[in-house]
Amino acid sequence: MRRWALAAGIVGTVSSMLFLIAYAARSPAVGVAAEITGGLSAACVIPLAVRLPPGGVVRVLGVIGLVVVTLARPALSAFPAAWWWPVLFLSVVAGYLLVHAWLIGVGRRSPGLSRVTRRWAVACGVLVIFSVVAVLVTSFLVPVHPAANVVVAVPGLLAWLSMPLWFLRLSAERRIGVQPAG
Repeated sequence: MRRWALAAGIVGTVSSMLFLIAYAARSPAVGVAAEITGGLSAACVIPLAVRLPPGGVVRVLGVIGLVVVTLARPALSAFPAAWWWPVLFLSVVAGYLLVHAWLIGVGRRSPGLSRVTRRWAVACGVLVIFSVVAVLVTSFLVPVHPAANVVVAVPGLLAWLSMPLWFLRLSAERRIGVQPAG
């Protein structure tokens, strides 16, 4: 399990760096690389989602979210002009919401993890979900100045960018808190 967490952390860090470079340099080619590595990073997390607590519905939703992100992120850059691109984009957003709900469950139900690792998981999950919902509300339900979208998105963006570091920390945990997949 440590190897999967380490792989997710390393590939996710590369993806996050490429994401930031793509936006700073306005480089579509780097953006494609960011999406592909982001999908690969999500794929590395799937074995962790299958084995880490919590089980049941939370685990199933986390795995579904990870599979969606694994497939849809690279597809975003492979088909940028497709008429169904918005569906892919919304699939990635929904996938990340499920992944971060699973992450909250990991933080709350993994007694084998350190307190810092558990709290970090919960904080990242809550901040990302809050920011996505807040951006959707301020964009569609209560139209406000675009700067308001940036303000509510920043905490979630920072939490999302810190996720690869959380997986690196998870890989260093003494007891990862694995439970049987059944």
